[in-house]
Amino acid sequence: MIDGIPEGWELVRIGNPQTGEWMLDSHGEPRQVRLPVYGFRAIVRKVERPKTYRPFANAAEFEPHQLRFWRWKTDSESMRRPPQHYFENGWNSRLWKSAYDDAVFADGTPFGVEVSE
Repeated sequence: MIDGIPEGWELVRIGNPQTGEWMLDSHGEPRQVRLPVYGFRAIVRKVERPKTYRPFANAAEFEPHQLRFWRWKTDSESMRRPPQHYFENGWNSRLWKSAYDDAVFADGTPFGVEVSE
């Protein structure tokens, strides 16, 4: 962490900011450059934190995802229809934790729920 760089941002370079880049303004706050700025400034970028997931806890958590196609992690080609029957602890004979370990949704996201911070 560099002193003066706000939490969630990192220093890219010191220099003349280009249109579209983010720089620190005179108050130390990130501001996107809309017009050319002359003079040396701290150019920064937002640090992207990877999303984290966990297995579904129950049927209610799974319900918003019940129509999503999925596939086994070991089979990148074959898409599966959404589970027809799911229960409080899983679907068919598979527990939610086991499904999380072995499957992903068709778009590649884990077969679970996103953990919000």
